[in-house]
Amino acid sequence: MKSSHFVKLLLACMVALTAFTARADDIDIYGGTANGPTPNILIIVDNTSSNDAAYTSSCPFSASAPKLPNSTLLDMVYCSVYGAIDAIRTQPALLGKLNIGLMSGGSGSNKGGSMYYPSAAPYNLPLMDAGGIQAFQSVIAAGIPKATGNAKLDGDMQEAWAWLTGNVGPRSGTSYAPHIGTLSCQKTVIILIGAASKQGRPDNGSGFTSASDLAAAGATAAQQVPISTANIGPYTTNDNAWIDEWARFFYQGNFNTNDPNDPQNATTYTIAAGGTSLDYNQILNSTAKQGGGKAFVAGDYNSMVQALLQIFNEVQAVNSVFASASLPVTTSGGGSYANQVFMGTFRPDPGGAPRWVGNLKQYQIGADTSNPVSIKTFLADASRPPYQPNQTANSALSSVGTTGFLSPTAISFWTSKDVTSFPDAPSPTGTGGFWVNHPQGAGTSAEGTLMGTPNWMLAANGVLELPEVEYLRYYESWGSDQTYPHMAVPWAWAFDTPFKWVKQIASHFGGTRQGMVISWPGHINDVGGVRSQFHHVIDIVPTILEAAGIQAPDMVNGVKQKPIEGVSIAYTFDKANANAKSKRDTQYFEMFANRGIYHDGWYACTTPPAPPWLLGTKALPPVNEYKWELYNIAEDYSQANDLAAKNPDKLKELQALFLAEAEKYQVLPLDNSVLPRIITPRPSATAGRTVFTYTGENVGIPVGNAPSLLNKDYTITAEITVPKAGAEGMIATLGGRFGGYGLYLQKGKPVFVYNLLNLKRYRFEGGVGAEDWLGKSLAPGKHTVVFDFKYDGPGLGKSGMGVLTVDGKVLSKQKMDHTIPFLMSLDETFDIGMDTRTPVDESYKLPFKFTGTINKLTYKLSPEQLSQADHEVMQRAVAAARDMPTR
Repeated sequence: MKSSHFVKLLLACMVALTAFTARADDIDIYGGTANGPTPNILIIVDNTSSNDAAYTSSCPFSASAPKLPNSTLLDMVYCSVYGAIDAIRTQPALLGKLNIGLMSGGSGSNKGGSMYYPSAAPYNLPLMDAGGIQAFQSVIAAGIPKATGNAKLDGDMQEAWAWLTGNVGPRSGTSYAPHIGTLSCQKTVIILIGAASKQGRPDNGSGFTSASDLAAAGATAAQQVPISTANIGPYTTNDNAWIDEWARFFYQGNFNTNDPNDPQNATTYTIAAGGTSLDYNQILNSTAKQGGGKAFVAGDYNSMVQALLQIFNEVQAVNSVFASASLPVTTSGGGSYANQVFMGTFRPDPGGAPRWVGNLKQYQIGADTSNPVSIKTFLADASRPPYQPNQTANSALSSVGTTGFLSPTAISFWTSKDVTSFPDAPSPTGTGGFWVNHPQGAGTSAEGTLMGTPNWMLAANGVLELPEVEYLRYYESWGSDQTYPHMAVPWAWAFDTPFKWVKQIASHFGGTRQGMVISWPGHINDVGGVRSQFHHVIDIVPTILEAAGIQAPDMVNGVKQKPIEGVSIAYTFDKANANAKSKRDTQYFEMFANRGIYHDGWYACTTPPAPPWLLGTKALPPVNEYKWELYNIAEDYSQANDLAAKNPDKLKELQALFLAEAEKYQVLPLDNSVLPRIITPRPSATAGRTVFTYTGENVGIPVGNAPSLLNKDYTITAEITVPKAGAEGMIATLGGRFGGYGLYLQKGKPVFVYNLLNLKRYRFEGGVGAEDWLGKSLAPGKHTVVFDFKYDGPGLGKSGMGVLTVDGKVLSKQKMDHTIPFLMSLDETFDIGMDTRTPVDESYKLPFKFTGTINKLTYKLSPEQLSQADHEVMQRAVAAARDMPTR
């Protein structure tokens, strides 16, 4: 993990201001694995002819390395690699702790890759100490030949396989020694730098049959299946490049044939150099996702160097302790600082796999007033007044060394102490609660995708990542009414710390476990007490009934009631029962076949086969093939130590108990497909209908009862009357700012707008602009406005041709390159005669009431142009979307 300069500055200030030495070096911001194997990092550069295009950049090393000019994209890439390697000299966490090599496309008859550093057998990657850095830079400074012929990145990835496994490069003829599985627990990383300029193309060259190449390398049949990037975005032109398939193979495979207990693979990171080719960016995003790494976009030297250094640090970072400090600013204080210092401190849990223990503590800046003439400031506990006549009485720095340099007495936000056992017990038995984190809440939603999104409708329609420019477009407005935002998955997971998983995952506590506060003055005799008995939300009603002294009714209005299945938790209100055995001994959990069962301190659950942030876009295995986990939560409350392999009998006991509870409470049959639930016929105003007719104003029609325009031909016909004074306003609309359509009159002129998820708007109108230049307002009287769309199916979200006509005359005809595939709106309605919630574009103001008369509005729909597979993808996406809370 990268060092926090703020922490260093804060600690430096504390050392300068305190009367005694603060042992800042007890916090090891950078920590390495002692005597562990040095990670291997192989950098692969796309050096094909597409890099020859002129590209504005700068290279600070051009004077000392004349063969590093700054006229092409390839110049920028090699200069950035040179600069990143050079920066290792000044970073102690990296210097002498990484092995790094360089491969690029071959030249001449070599249509694969070529190893340029090192350039001789056995091709062991050199250590990046002072000598290794100088030698690496010398190779780059001497100039790397550009690839010739049809060398492409999948050929480079095949060459990387030969280097990894100790084979002969199929297209280079180079014989390599093995470089994976030779040292225990060694990390292997590939950094693939693609030429994502307007000319860049990563697709395979002539003579490549990549499926057979993967098969020859040992890939399974599943690993030979081509990958579609359509779930990432619309730019799928480069899907025929096999680089993401190779990355998948490297990441999923085990290349250590020497020790079955030490599986080793290779992780792939990518950098899109230039970043102006959206198709190339997307295939590199897919490659990083399939390869278990991260994708970066770098348009210049500085961003490229930072991307490389971030990867280097992530590969090397194995921290013993990480601390992060923050100073909040109060808005009510006119921007002044509140006297609060929050310090989050974490360290690895030796029993984890891996897991972190840690805490979030609140401190303040204190003042030692024992000498009024020379007042000393210091980091102080927040639990006492900041002004003390004795610094040591309130210092946040520990004098006994039990927690490094931070005292365990500060206000804690994650700690609930059990002073009878380690590690909460007082020193020397324990650490006074400093390292113990107990949760205050869980179940944060992860539907915001791995990157976060400014428009959740994009995620609902399978667009899980956007080009960087789209994120930047919302930089100033993120969180305002101009966005429909959702946090990124890492934040959702962080909010659920220390539990695993997130909302939708009923099997793990990250999706279910919540803190709860109960206040009942005069009845709870342990104010401020903490209880740890296991209970469920169904226990709340019985608790209220017991507190109120009310019996649950057996009959209501002549209808016999089902028994209440919960148990009261009122017994825990008594201080004498603080540690009493829980009265709830069994509880099942299930959602989309992710399931768990609690019984007497033990918990068994299934491993989720796919993360919820894929939003239903991945097919799931049969429910009886799920892997099971086992935890003793009496000792391991955060489900960190899986005991399934060590205690198979207990696991079988709980699996049988889950089936018994599931049958008892009508959970069976288990269903993870979600499709049967969605397509089961239900009462609906739209089921089976192809023609919809409306008259007059009608607003607030739910999406489920509106005509669907998705993935089909359709015609909207509006028969209207314009009064003598003219007319404008909304005729019909569904959705709004974040996706949808609208048919309206603006300054008397017909307009149809199709809002493609706020990425692009297709506007059909007569004349030019909204000022009616060469476009005529409709004369008073009756008119027929028609929008007709022909869909280029079959398939999801395809293009089509739209035509807007008035009284039989064509006003506008244009091609829509893409359409919305899954869901046009989640929480906006179908409105006729005005617009509610948000506008479909910004050219009008709500409610934009139609000032004419809608005599008749007709929707005519053709069948959906979808295959059965398309239907299943669509239904999974819609099901996931409807699980998402709306604004």
